[in-house]
Amino acid sequence: MLFGDASYSIYLVHFPVIVAFNKLCLKVAPAMPSPAIQIGSIAAGLAAGVFFHFVVERPLLNAGFFRRKAAIA
Repeated sequence: MLFGDASYSIYLVHFPVIVAFNKLCLKVAPAMPSPAIQIGSIAAGLAAGVFFHFVVERPLLNAGFFRRKAAIA
């Protein structure tokens, strides 16, 4: 359920996090095997998305920033 609730946040942040993680790993540890970098970048993307969900998305939703106003008939 956690990844389902955080899916939009994961969608928003996974690409830049994966790119940054890959560049960092290649700069810091160029001999690191590729599968380790791929697994680490996926884990970092998921963790960043869940973090973004709890720190940004959920507080904004709870504050009512994205509620629709009732239509006046």
